[in-house]
Amino acid sequence: MDWIVLPDGRSPWATGRMMMRCSQAATRHAILVLSGLVLVSPPLQAEVRTKLYITSRACQADSLLSPEECQNAFANAEAEYYDGAPVFGVKDECERVFRRCVISFAEPPDPKAPRYAPALKGVQVSVSSVQDRTAVPVLDGSHPAVSFGRRTVLERQDYRSTVKQEDAQARWAAAQRPPEQSRAAEGTTWTLRGRVDPPAH
Repeated sequence: MDWIVLPDGRSPWATGRMMMRCSQAATRHAILVLSGLVLVSPPLQAEVRTKLYITSRACQADSLLSPEECQNAFANAEAEYYDGAPVFGVKDECERVFRRCVISFAEPPDPKAPRYAPALKGVQVSVSSVQDRTAVPVLDGSHPAVSFGRRTVLERQDYRSTVKQEDAQARWAAAQRPPEQSRAAEGTTWTLRGRVDPPAH
């Protein structure tokens, strides 16, 4: 049998073995590089599960939250609703903006005069982890001047803030003013003696 010899004196079988060793080394190198990329890639964000519940009982039946967390969700969202929803002296004024309005149980200046607020549609619950579970009230209708913060469902946070209620009412009043009145109000200063208007230019 004749042996094939390459011009440099090596046999083709030796060259083939060397090429196999090179390709195996290149494969190992590629695997290491790819595994390094996997290790340094940013962690995947947890999927956020969101549900809207009309009642606490519906929340408990769905089992996204525990029964206690459902009770916290509704109590905390209701407190946030009272802190952030605008209050109206006349029901028609409320219903001009929102689809449905109900008697408000927020602290009114005159307890004998009923006041009205947009109806609460339900409570939206968001769960992204065991420790990150929140609830926010959802109105039956919306307006850019009305916003609510999220409260945890892991504990009862049903405190109400008169300061937040006043801020919400001031935001609502500012949103209803024509732009020229809003600009005039920004240039007004209040002191203990009353309002001081800036000098006319």
